[in-house]
Amino acid sequence: MPAGHGQRHRIRGALVPLHEGAKGQLVTTSGPSNQLATTGNRLYANTFFGHSGATAIDLSSTSGADGITGNDVNDVDVGPNELQNAPVLTDGSVSANGITINGVLDVPTGITAALNYQIAFYESSTCSDFSGAGGGREGSVYLGVQTVALASSAENFSVELAFPPSNAGSFITATATAPNGSTSEFSNC
Repeated sequence: MPAGHGQRHRIRGALVPLHEGAKGQLVTTSGPSNQLATTGNRLYANTFFGHSGATAIDLSSTSGADGITGNDVNDVDVGPNELQNAPVLTDGSVSANGITINGVLDVPTGITAALNYQIAFYESSTCSDFSGAGGGREGSVYLGVQTVALASSAENFSVELAFPPSNAGSFITATATAPNGSTSEFSNC
């Protein structure tokens, strides 16, 4: 992970193993010098695994990992990556040709013309939606990204990935990247 503080960092195509004892925190406003800060930090097409916290991407406003950050209505909060809301995956189906995933992303109020958000999908063999248990939220295998156009009155999405998960019984998670490049924590699984 490159050191630096500021805006508009892009981390793409990286293998990000977070070993035991690591906080699992990749984006923060303060803390160790190997962490990124502020907004526009785009994290996509990576694999995130082996972390010891609740989520492999932790948008923490403190000097340490603070676990899963809850979504807020209308995504009006401030902090690292503007505490970009994570997508909420509601259901999905698998066919021989791929997978359909449905969800919702709560975006800022007042967006009347749809804006393009990037929803990146990941597969993992384990997942827990609870802090500090069972591997937490992560993405061991990058499945792909889809652009979805969202506005304040249209926050639901349905995407199709051209291939199903590689392992039966695996879990799907997602991240959302706002038009300004700010990536969220991992979604529910």
